[in-house]
Amino acid sequence: MAARQQKKPCNGDDDKPAIWAGYGKLVRLFRDRAGLTQQALADAVQYSYEQVASIEQGRRPAKAAFTEAAERVLGAGGVLATLQDEVERAKLPTFFQDFALIETEAVSRFSYDPLLVPGLLQTEAYARELFAGHCPQLSEETAEQHVEARLNRQKLLTRAPMAELSFVIGEAALRNPLGSADVMREQLQHLLQQGGCATWRCR
Repeated sequence: MAARQQKKPCNGDDDKPAIWAGYGKLVRLFRDRAGLTQQALADAVQYSYEQVASIEQGRRPAKAAFTEAAERVLGAGGVLATLQDEVERAKLPTFFQDFALIETEAVSRFSYDPLLVPGLLQTEAYARELFAGHCPQLSEETAEQHVEARLNRQKLLTRAPMAELSFVIGEAALRNPLGSADVMREQLQHLLQQGGCATWRCR
């Protein structure tokens, strides 16, 4: 009888992106060179010991604020900062990561979204409500990582040179509530602010 194969847990360490592990090894390398313990680094960057340990072990992605502080404390010379976009991109669902990379290099982008506000124009609260309703349900940590990655993509809106962007949003996306009234009010106000001098049309 053939031996039964054991399934890997869905959220095991083996499923963590390789870039997180590589980033973590570099943090440890720079920390060792600086002669700091994990606790000393945690104190210096104002993170908990557990958070620093998780980042070094590749179990948790570093946020931009951590990278900025670690660069300063460890004298990393921009090495960690160079990896930050890759660390952020790895928070996205695997199937979407290639598209997100292409998106960062695009000179123009057209989006037609009949039912939801497009990701590049979503507020943090709107995105969080959207991922909270994901089926199957996401873990709190995974949902938060997706929110962070979605907000990080929005750097496309302010980069230089500016990409040529065009958004067509269906009326249903504006009228159908997602979350509380406050969430939708903030989202609609955000659209008006992002629109600026653009012409808005409902379909």
